[in-house]
Amino acid sequence: MLRDAGTKFVFAICAAEGPPIGMALLKDVDRQKGVAELGYWIGRPYWGQGHATDAAAATLAYAFQTLGLDTVSAVTLEANPASLKVLVKLGFVEVARTTWSLSKWPAPRPCIVLALTASAWRVGGGPSHPTRAEDI
Repeated sequence: MLRDAGTKFVFAICAAEGPPIGMALLKDVDRQKGVAELGYWIGRPYWGQGHATDAAAATLAYAFQTLGLDTVSAVTLEANPASLKVLVKLGFVEVARTTWSLSKWPAPRPCIVLALTASAWRVGGGPSHPTRAEDI
């Protein structure tokens, strides 16, 4: 329903063979404003193998090339340096620090809000990345 409305796009992340190992998504897509938020999750056995970077890069290609968005944001916990490393590698820059609350947590947790513009993505070599959204 949200994909049909154009506000959320979810992609399975698959290794070369086997079942899905994670997911990547664009949520809160607003094509009139040209914005969305990137998210991704990789199963623990597949951490540290470049899957998050490849999937996020492919999802960004979809956001900027297919959807024509201007800016994609992302939020990561301060306590998750691996995710921060993925985002910085892809060209995201910090725009704010805040807290994040989920019902499963006993208290809000510090997080970092980052953003990447389409123009910065292009300058950083975005379109030349070998992974495509159709591949994740």
